[in-house]
Amino acid sequence: MGDFADPSRRTSPTLLACVQIKAEAYGKFADEATRPELERFFYLDDVDRKLIAKRRGYGGDVVGTMFTQ
Repeated sequence: MGDFADPSRRTSPTLLACVQIKAEAYGKFADEATRPELERFFYLDDVDRKLIAKRRGYGGDVVGTMFTQ
Protein backbone atom coordinates (compact mmCIF):
# COMPACT_ATOMS: atom_id res chain seq x y z
CA MET A 1 0.00 0.00 0.00
CA GLY A 2 2.92 2.39 0.43
CA ASP A 3 4.33 4.56 3.18
CA PHE A 4 1.14 6.54 3.78
CA ALA A 5 -0.78 3.43 4.87
CA ASP A 6 1.65 2.87 7.76
CA PRO A 7 1.04 5.50 10.50
CA SER A 8 4.59 5.12 11.81
CA ARG A 9 5.98 6.25 8.42
CA ARG A 10 3.97 9.49 8.18
CA THR A 11 5.80 12.79 8.61
CA SER A 12 4.30 15.71 10.48
CA PRO A 13 3.99 19.10 8.74
CA THR A 14 6.13 20.64 11.50
CA LEU A 15 8.97 18.22 10.82
CA LEU A 16 8.75 18.89 7.10
CA ALA A 17 8.94 22.65 7.72
CA CYS A 18 12.01 22.24 9.94
CA VAL A 19 13.74 20.08 7.35
CA GLN A 20 12.95 22.63 4.63
CA ILE A 21 14.31 25.53 6.71
CA LYS A 22 17.53 23.62 7.45
CA ALA A 23 17.94 22.70 3.78
CA GLU A 24 17.57 26.34 2.70
CA ALA A 25 20.22 27.47 5.22
CA TYR A 26 22.67 24.66 4.44
CA GLY A 27 26.04 25.91 3.18
CA LYS A 28 25.32 29.57 3.94
CA PHE A 29 26.88 31.90 6.47
CA ALA A 30 24.50 33.13 9.16
CA ASP A 31 26.09 36.59 8.88
CA GLU A 32 28.49 38.23 6.46
CA ALA A 33 31.91 36.67 6.87
CA THR A 34 34.63 38.84 8.39
CA ARG A 35 37.99 39.31 6.69
CA PRO A 36 39.82 37.05 9.20
CA GLU A 37 37.24 34.30 8.60
CA LEU A 38 37.65 34.59 4.84
CA GLU A 39 41.44 34.56 5.14
CA ARG A 40 41.27 31.45 7.29
CA PHE A 41 39.04 29.58 4.84
CA PHE A 42 40.62 30.78 1.60
CA TYR A 43 44.32 31.02 2.43
CA LEU A 44 46.47 29.48 -0.29
CA ASP A 45 50.00 28.45 0.54
CA ASP A 46 52.69 27.51 -2.01
CA VAL A 47 51.57 23.87 -2.09
CA ASP A 48 48.00 24.95 -2.90
CA ARG A 49 49.22 27.32 -5.62
CA LYS A 50 51.34 24.58 -7.21
CA LEU A 51 48.38 22.22 -7.26
CA ILE A 52 46.19 24.90 -8.86
CA ALA A 53 48.87 25.64 -11.44
CA LYS A 54 49.22 21.95 -12.24
CA ARG A 55 45.45 21.50 -12.65
CA ARG A 56 45.21 24.57 -14.86
CA GLY A 57 47.99 23.26 -17.07
CA TYR A 58 50.81 25.56 -15.99
CA GLY A 59 52.97 22.60 -15.01
CA GLY A 60 53.29 23.61 -11.37
CA ASP A 61 56.59 25.48 -11.89
CA VAL A 62 55.09 28.83 -12.82
CA VAL A 63 53.51 29.62 -9.46
CA GLY A 64 54.54 33.28 -9.25
CA THR A 65 53.61 34.27 -12.79
CA MET A 66 50.22 32.59 -12.65
CA PHE A 67 48.96 34.86 -9.87
CA THR A 68 50.60 38.10 -11.00
CA GLN A 69 49.13 38.25 -14.52
